[in-house]
Amino acid sequence: MRDLEVLQSKLSIMVRKLNDAKKDVENCTKKYQQAKVHYEEETEDIEEAGEKSFAYFIRTVIGSQERKIEKEKQEQIEARYQLDKVSEQLEEAKANYEQLAFNVTKTRAELEDLKKIIAVSDPSYKEKVDEESKKRMGWRQELVEVDEAFNAGKSILNRIDEALKHLGSANSWSTMDMLGGGFFTDMMKYDKIDEAENLMSKVESELRRYELELKDVEYEWNSSYEFISGGHRAMDIFFDNIFTDISNNKKINNNINSLETLKNQIITVQNRLKGMKREIKEKIVLSEQIYESFDS
Repeated sequence: MRDLEVLQSKLSIMVRKLNDAKKDVENCTKKYQQAKVHYEEETEDIEEAGEKSFAYFIRTVIGSQERKIEKEKQEQIEARYQLDKVSEQLEEAKANYEQLAFNVTKTRAELEDLKKIIAVSDPSYKEKVDEESKKRMGWRQELVEVDEAFNAGKSILNRIDEALKHLGSANSWSTMDMLGGGFFTDMMKYDKIDEAENLMSKVESELRRYELELKDVEYEWNSSYEFISGGHRAMDIFFDNIFTDISNNKKINNNINSLETLKNQIITVQNRLKGMKREIKEKIVLSEQIYESFDS
């Protein structure tokens, strides 16, 4: 059993390296494409600089055309050097990836062969297979729960972004109101505030559901969103003055700051959920590599 665990650990390390190598190939491919475009642009510049035209004739007479072409050639040489350099890096990255892929395939085959041998020689292995199968069922259920929590958080973030957009618009109308806006400005301002408050009512409801999903995740909400009362609105619209305008503008800005804080807190929790999902998947893969072939 010890040999099995050692081989599995070796395979896990190799798979991680293979994933890193794949990212390296993607990065090198991107750099190569950029260098190729740059080289083609420099080559095109030389061709344009050498075209026969009246401007070319004038520059030749005063001796500047030759210097211009020489400068373009130097830039082309540098671009070609960079292209060759990243091309070589890309080929090395591809070769490294292919070698790692071969090693992973080979080690997986060795692991399967060893599992078959142990299944015959070690009676306790079958019991361990059954035990691990039950564990994986539990982990997969955890994955479902983590996904549900993550999706709930994603929905809240979308609503917060929409609310922030409406509050940003309301803030602009509020600023206009302080500069001498009238009834129309108030109507537009409160239309945007109403949109934001409707969304925030839904956010509060979804937050409660989100909290129920977050069984094993630490979280903290510091939202202090302040809904603007009907009486305050009436005072602002029918007894419009600079004091109510400033008060409303302050509330809008406070609500924007509050929502930004809540948004950042939820993003932090979402990142924790991503980490949990990654860890659970790693446990499942680890268990499958040693025991899955012998599941009943």
